[in-house]
Amino acid sequence: MAPCNANVPERASDFHPTLWGDFFIDYSPEPLQKPEEMTQRMDQLKEEISGLFEACTTTAEQLKLVDTLQHLSIDHHFNKQILAVLSSIHGTEFNSTCLHEVSLRFRLLRQQGFWVSPDEFNRFKDENGNFSVDDTNDARGLLSLYNAAYLFTHGEAELEDAILFARQHLESMKNNLEYPLAQQVNRALHLPLPRAFKRVEALHYISEYKGEPTHKPSILELAKLDFDLLQRLHLKELKALSRWEESAITLLPEYLKKFYHKLMNIFKEFEDDLKPHEKYRVAFSRKAFQILSSNYLQEAEWFHGAHKPRFKDQVKVSTVCSGAPFASVGLLVGMGDDVATKEALEWAIGCTDAVKAFAEVTRFMNDLASFKV
Repeated sequence: MAPCNANVPERASDFHPTLWGDFFIDYSPEPLQKPEEMTQRMDQLKEEISGLFEACTTTAEQLKLVDTLQHLSIDHHFNKQILAVLSSIHGTEFNSTCLHEVSLRFRLLRQQGFWVSPDEFNRFKDENGNFSVDDTNDARGLLSLYNAAYLFTHGEAELEDAILFARQHLESMKNNLEYPLAQQVNRALHLPLPRAFKRVEALHYISEYKGEPTHKPSILELAKLDFDLLQRLHLKELKALSRWEESAITLLPEYLKKFYHKLMNIFKEFEDDLKPHEKYRVAFSRKAFQILSSNYLQEAEWFHGAHKPRFKDQVKVSTVCSGAPFASVGLLVGMGDDVATKEALEWAIGCTDAVKAFAEVTRFMNDLASFKV
């Protein structure tokens, strides 16, 4: 932790004085680079990285390149090259005795839809059909085996046994591993790679990839640019959701128009299901959703600007983003007249102490659990 310096002013967050304003609709953070410049640089990097496929001289190098691109979530830029490489690998005999390489090949091929037999792992088993103890000190290989085995299909008991074997030994050695392998093992034990959210895993791996001994600067730069452009896209989407006007649909990109229209229809359906004297409740639910979207936007702007808010500011925003305040209002909408009164809805949407406590418990329990992981 950095030492405290009394001469350094505390960074404050600029909160709009009211939750009902249109601040987020017009706000745009100052970009470090123009999108056009970023796109142009990405095209240069993609051309450079495409050359890496031809530069690979072994199957192991090809597997490593494909895995890296997928792990950083930039594989969509190289779909044709990846499919060609994996098709070639699938049709070629692979006699490696490296647990990591065999497991990586198994996972990448199965992810792509190619059938690979679990018998590939028999070379690492003894005469009794158990995995050899010689592999128990190979953390990288065990991690690859663990992730690969989660692509088992019904009836593949040998892969389920592989999961138990790998997990047992990874648990015993995880505290003695070095960065970044230690972080990757801990995440996998919590959520195996095939079941993880791809973009979330990419965010972790972007910061870890530089620590890999064979990392490529061009790949890392492309991953950062791609992620930054995605964040800007999400920012644009959140601004659109903050408008909540039929007329705003024409301003949206095509892929977002259907979602936006569907979202508005959902609230319209809620309103249609209520009795005439109950329809006003949907307005409270709609406002609660706008507040939720605005706070999602605030978190995105903090992340995009690499801003570290004060703890109390972070709590103020993240508790709303937990969804608890929105749920408090939404639950009241369908209740009876003796419960869902106008006063009760105003109480819930005002984020009173009880609602705030509910949100903080929800937020802190989630954050503490993820911090331990």
